[in-house]
Amino acid sequence: IFSFFLVNAFIGAFCYKFPFLSNLLCIYNLFIGIGYAISKNVPKAIYRLIFISTFGIIMRVLKVAIFYEFDKYAVIILSSLILINSSEIIISSSKRYIMFLLLLVPGMIICGFDYNYMSLYISGPTALAFSALLFSGLKSSTLDLKKLFYSSLSPMIMFSIIILIHLVFNLDNLIIRNTTVENKVTSGGFGPNQVSTILGFGMITCIVLFSLSKNINSRVMLSLFWILLTIQAGISYSRGGLYGGLIGTIIIGIFSFNKRLLTVIIILSLMLFGSIKLVFSKQDLFSDQQSQAIFDRVTLFTTTGRVKVIFEDINTFLNNPFLGVGVGGSTEYHIKDDFGGNVGSHTFFTRLWAEHGFLGIICTLILMTTTLRVLYYNGSNEIRAILFSLIVWSNFTMGHNDLRLGLPAVIFSLCEYISKKKYL
Repeated sequence: IFSFFLVNAFIGAFCYKFPFLSNLLCIYNLFIGIGYAISKNVPKAIYRLIFISTFGIIMRVLKVAIFYEFDKYAVIILSSLILINSSEIIISSSKRYIMFLLLLVPGMIICGFDYNYMSLYISGPTALAFSALLFSGLKSSTLDLKKLFYSSLSPMIMFSIIILIHLVFNLDNLIIRNTTVENKVTSGGFGPNQVSTILGFGMITCIVLFSLSKNINSRVMLSLFWILLTIQAGISYSRGGLYGGLIGTIIIGIFSFNKRLLTVIIILSLMLFGSIKLVFSKQDLFSDQQSQAIFDRVTLFTTTGRVKVIFEDINTFLNNPFLGVGVGGSTEYHIKDDFGGNVGSHTFFTRLWAEHGFLGIICTLILMTTTLRVLYYNGSNEIRAILFSLIVWSNFTMGHNDLRLGLPAVIFSLCEYISKKKYL
């Protein structure tokens, strides 16, 4: 486990120094995944899919992605190739996600198949549909959950190191205000919402792997990494990812009915509190004013205008109930931001309603079938805890950050597979 963390940390540092390496690494994994898909090695192809969907944020932060939505395109490509080369998966898959995809077509026609809108707003739902078809068609014994989550942890370590190095090298430029961090120094120079979202999932990944691991060294490293990710999510100045990670962690602790795991989570929380006090007490890192600003930001329970946008989406749907206003059209009905532009949608579900009308309502109901499948899961406590955590995190993320990233779509779809397993 030490070598695993060390190797991935070094790769992360090299990617920060030489950003083009992240492109090469992602493309390499995509082609290896394609090779596995064609050769019908489904588990290894899916592990690469999980790796890439997590790794996508790194290319965005380093600003080297071939396409901005590269991670979503990669998920679509790998999922479709696995399905094409494994007919038994297609036969067993949930056909309602084919309907989900078809219901989005009228909205695409209304927007005139505008590339920018299609890329930004349809790539996520398409990645969700294809990955849901894939995961719903797998047999319960196909994947090793431990390998699957380590496939996500690997790029998570790289990402954490990149964020950490960027912060250290830019401490002199760190200016923390009441609602923002100048130049996004604490989030790698990139949008804090997306950065925090991935860090939050990293927190859940650590707890899941902790529950799956028996090795004491692995548990210690995972615990320490959980603390680091939690601090990084907190100082990113975006609360969504932090809250999602904490909620997911608590759910696993409660629903696993594992007193030892719950005790560990409580100890981790105390260690986290001590670590935060230590970090913020260092005057050369954060001044008292900056520390107070971060604390106020994390503990201030506001939606920063999201609720208003939700109601605007609903109002747009009520005025255009049949087919909606078309892909990307809902933004025109939103409030203005500080720069005079219209605020983009942050809630996937109400955006579906506004842009696809009644068809978007049906799409939402299709998504609810997966959530209900998880809520009515009848199996081991360990699987139930993991399932509840993942479905809550993915729905919560789609609720506050739309489908701007490929990972929430994949994790939501993964619940279709995990819900088939009765025991670890």
